[in-house]
Amino acid sequence: MENDIKPEEVEKTLLSLFEKEKKDNRIKSCLFNLVIYTEDNERVEYLKILCRSLIKKFPCRIIFIKESKKEGDFINTSVSALKPDGDNEGFFCEFIEFEVSSSYKERISYLITPHIIPDLPVYLLFSKDPANGDTPATMNMDKIATRIIFDSECMDHMSLFAEYIEKMDREKTSIGDLNWARFTPWRRLLAKVFSNKEKLSSLIAADTVTICYNTHATDSFRHIKIQATYMQAWIAEKMGWDFKSVECEDNKVLVTYTSKYGTHKIHIIGSPPNENLYPGRLTRVEIQTGSETTHFIRDEKSYHLIKISHSTNSTCEIPTTYPVTKEGTGTSMTGEIYSRETSKDFLASLQLIKQYHRGIICS
Repeated sequence: MENDIKPEEVEKTLLSLFEKEKKDNRIKSCLFNLVIYTEDNERVEYLKILCRSLIKKFPCRIIFIKESKKEGDFINTSVSALKPDGDNEGFFCEFIEFEVSSSYKERISYLITPHIIPDLPVYLLFSKDPANGDTPATMNMDKIATRIIFDSECMDHMSLFAEYIEKMDREKTSIGDLNWARFTPWRRLLAKVFSNKEKLSSLIAADTVTICYNTHATDSFRHIKIQATYMQAWIAEKMGWDFKSVECEDNKVLVTYTSKYGTHKIHIIGSPPNENLYPGRLTRVEIQTGSETTHFIRDEKSYHLIKISHSTNSTCEIPTTYPVTKEGTGTSMTGEIYSRETSKDFLASLQLIKQYHRGIICS
């Protein structure tokens, strides 16, 4: 790694890096530009691990901007060769890191633009809460991005994030969120199970829905209710239910909706913390309509398996098992890079979440 270089020396240093890696029989590989903006906090190390995981499938040039909490007016620059774990892949990716003071925020776009590889897509991962004032637009970073991917782990209130997304100009760039991507397998699972009219009519008229999530939290993942919040909003929006109220108490949330079928209550409940499962991941979904109950339960040992069971007062179907994608660091980011447009379901769910008015705290 080349530390403490001047910003104007970045390209020169990259050339030297290329020559050095070439001698070790490693080639430079790049499919797109990835720009990451984050505050200097406990998320930094996780984001760097995400980068190393991502380049295994998607080699790219990474421009990593870290906003420092230190006082003063400064910019620290470093350049390094980022290699996949194992260091035997035969290629490397260029990693450019800028540590900047808060006074540089409005000049960030001018700092990174010279290092964007032309004619390649630019993905911006924005790891900061836009509700606090700093957004891709205020930093002029939205103008360079092909797609903006938000890191909602940084949000304290999803309703404020939803308000920001509503006001955001979405015509020029597509947008996404890592937490929305993380529970994609569950959305696909429910869509598959309730695909026929009989099953769907049962879901539309559901009396209660219970969604459980892993309460295990870490320094990097403290906002553990986000995926469960997304899940219940997605179900309610797809069923055409109208929001009525939200009540919170510790790890329990009750969201009440209404429709022509009556009242629908969605319970968000924390499961016992499981350190072997990623924080905030869904562990169980239960849907009850009259005497009918459908359970979706994550296997306690093989976490990528979901057990599905359906019963009534008089019958009980043979349970089935549904495999979902194995989760790992960078999996959700990979999914967001595959996406080309903004998900309509994502926007519709946020429109519903906006009505909660800080009713659900993410942590």
